[in-house]
Amino acid sequence: MHRSSDYYGYADDDSELMYLLDKPAARPVGDGWVWLKHTVRILGLGLGQWLLALALIGISGIAVVLAVAVAANHFGFTAAAAAQADWGVRLGLLGVVAVLLLLPLLFAAGLSSCAAAMAEEGDFPLSRLFAGFGARMGALAALGFLWLLMLLACAMFRQLAGGLPADALCFAVFVLCNWLVLPLLMEQGIAPLRAMGMSFSGCLKNIVPLSCYVVALLAALYLFGRVVLAGMGYIDAHWGKTDVWGQVLKFLLVWLTAVPFVVLIPVAGYVSYRNIWTSAPLH
Repeated sequence: MHRSSDYYGYADDDSELMYLLDKPAARPVGDGWVWLKHTVRILGLGLGQWLLALALIGISGIAVVLAVAVAANHFGFTAAAAAQADWGVRLGLLGVVAVLLLLPLLFAAGLSSCAAAMAEEGDFPLSRLFAGFGARMGALAALGFLWLLMLLACAMFRQLAGGLPADALCFAVFVLCNWLVLPLLMEQGIAPLRAMGMSFSGCLKNIVPLSCYVVALLAALYLFGRVVLAGMGYIDAHWGKTDVWGQVLKFLLVWLTAVPFVVLIPVAGYVSYRNIWTSAPLH
C-alpha cells in the first residue's frame, strides 16, 4: 500500500496500489532529470538514517567476518585446510568464503529495500537494512551464483574476442542485466534469472534516458567529490594535517561522502525500476 500524500506522484491518483507492468514502459528522454531529482531527494531526506545505516553495515560486516574466522579456527577448519585435509573440509571453507563474498550483495539488497521504504512509505525503518538476510536470502544467493556464471562467460568471451570492445560489451551487458534486478527481486519477488531478463529488457528499451541519468549521476558525483576535496584542503589549511580535531572533521567528511558512493547504486536502481516497471512512476 502506498500513500498518495507524499511528494511522490502516482500514475493513478485514485488507486493506492502500485503494481508491476506486463512490459517495461518507454520513458521520455527528460525522465533522466526526474530520476536524478528523486535520487537526490531520497538520499537527502534520510541523510541521517543513511549515515546510521552505513555505520551498521560496517559494524555488522566486521562482526560477521570475526565470527566466521573464530568459528573456523575453533572447529579446526583453517588448520585442516593448511594440512591439506579431505575435500569435506575444503568444501566447508569454500562455503564460508562464499558467505563472506555474498555479504555486500545482501546489504545492497537491504539498501534497495530502505530506498523503497523511503519512497513508498515516507519512512526509513532500519530493520529493512537486513531484509537481504530474510526470506529473499536464497534468491540473492542464486543471483550471486548467476553473477559468477556471467563473469566466467565474460572471461571466456574475452579469451575468444579480446580487446577493449569485448570488455566494454561484457560490462554493458552485466550492468543492463543488473541495474533493476534488486528492486524486482526484493519488492516484487521475481526469480533471479527472470529479474535479470526484465532488467535487461527494461534498460534496453530506455537506454537513452538511462544513459542521460547515468551521465548526470557521474557528473553529480564528480562535483560532489570536488567539493569534498576542497573541504579537506580547507581543513588542512586551518587545522593542519596533524591536528586531532582536523582529523576528526576529515573522518566525518569521508563518512558523509560514503553515502552517495555506497548507497547510490541501490537507490538509483530503485528509482529507475519505479519509472520503468511499475504503474507508479516518479514525477
